[in-house]
Amino acid sequence: MLSDKAMRILKVLALNNGTMVTVKMLGVCLDMSERSVSMYLKEVSEFCQTHQIAYISKRGVGVCLDLPDSDADILKKITEPSYYD
Repeated sequence: MLSDKAMRILKVLALNNGTMVTVKMLGVCLDMSERSVSMYLKEVSEFCQTHQIAYISKRGVGVCLDLPDSDADILKKITEPSYYD
């Protein structure tokens, strides 16, 4: 299960599907330090591997999710609180 902050990061990445987002941009958007964002991105990365979600991380460039439009529904389901019950 993802922490609240990791879930917030996942939602931002889902909204920017296919677009690289820097750690700095995530920090500003979510009112978190870059160090905190980096720590929570590890959690998001593990979550994505477990759920077979395409997660791309490029040092010096940023991170993004690479989902086909048909997988958008999957992300909506995953980010719903009832998914974990």
